[in-house]
Amino acid sequence: MIPQDSFTIVAKIRAGSIGALRSLLTTMNYENCAGFADPDNPLVRFGDFKTIHFARFVVLADNTLKDRAAYSHPPRDEATSDEPTRKEPSCKWPTYLCFMADCDGPADELLKSMTQNASRLREIFGHCEGCDDTTDMLGWLHAHRIQPMASYVNWVGRSVAQIRDEARLHHVLRDALSRTSARNPQGLFAELRDAAAAAGPLTQRPPTPFVWRIRNLTHMLVPLLVALACLVWFPVITIVLLAIAALLFFVTLRRHDELTRSCRSLTNARKSRCCVRARITTSPTNIPRWALSSWDDSACGPRSSSFTG
Repeated sequence: MIPQDSFTIVAKIRAGSIGALRSLLTTMNYENCAGFADPDNPLVRFGDFKTIHFARFVVLADNTLKDRAAYSHPPRDEATSDEPTRKEPSCKWPTYLCFMADCDGPADELLKSMTQNASRLREIFGHCEGCDDTTDMLGWLHAHRIQPMASYVNWVGRSVAQIRDEARLHHVLRDALSRTSARNPQGLFAELRDAAAAAGPLTQRPPTPFVWRIRNLTHMLVPLLVALACLVWFPVITIVLLAIAALLFFVTLRRHDELTRSCRSLTNARKSRCCVRARITTSPTNIPRWALSSWDDSACGPRSSSFTG
C-alpha cells in the first residue's frame, strides 16, 4: 500500500506581475474551459507525473479590499498589489500564488521530480518575490512550503495507478455487459471474467513502507501510554475523569439518537407531502424528473434545474 502525501506552496507575487501571471496560468487550461488544466499543457505537464492525484495553481487575492477602504485606519501590511484600492498608499495588501498537490508517496520526491522535469516551473514562480534565474528552485519551494496542522485522505493507500486500473476495468465490464448473450448467472460471470482477463492484468500493489507503519503505530500507542501513565501516577483523578468522560459520551450518544429519530420523522413527513403534491398536480406521463424536484423542502431533492436523477 502506498501512503498519500501533499504539499502547499504559497509565495507573494511581485508588484505589477499579477496580470502577466494570470495570463500565463490561463495557457494551462483546456480551450474554452476555464479552471480545468490540460494534463498535457505546455507549461507544466501534470500528466507526466504518474503519482499526482490533484494539483492546482491559484492566485490568492483579497477581494474585500474595497470594503476595508471605507475605514479610516485599516490594518497595514508591507506587501503590494497591482491596483491600489485604499486611500492610504502605505496600506496595500499582498497577492499570493498558491501551488498545491496531493500525491502518492512522499511529497518531497514529487517536488524534486517536478523541479528536474518541469522546466517552466521557474517561469511561473519567477513572478514571485525572491525567485529568479539563479534561484535554487527546490530550496526555494521548500522555503515557501506551508506545513499543515492536519491532513485528510479519503481512501488511504488507493493510488493513482489503482484508480486508473479500476476505471479501465469498469469500462471493460460495462462494454461486455452491453454485448453479452448469456441468460444465466454462470454464463454471464464467465463472459465477464474472460473480458477482464483479455484487458490485461491490474497493477500490483507495492508493499507498505516500514517507516510509515511505525509512524502510524506510534500515533496510536502514544495516547494509550499517556493514559496509562496518568492512571499509575494519578489514579483517583484519572478514574474520576474517565467516569465523567464515559457519562458525557453516553449522554451525547442518547441525544444523537433522539435527534436522528426526529430528523427521520421530519424527512418522511416532507417526502410524503412532496409525493402528494406530485400526484395531485402532475400527470404520470411526459413529466421530466427535474420538474418533480422543484418542490424541494430540503428533503425532496435539489432546487436546481440541473438535477438529472
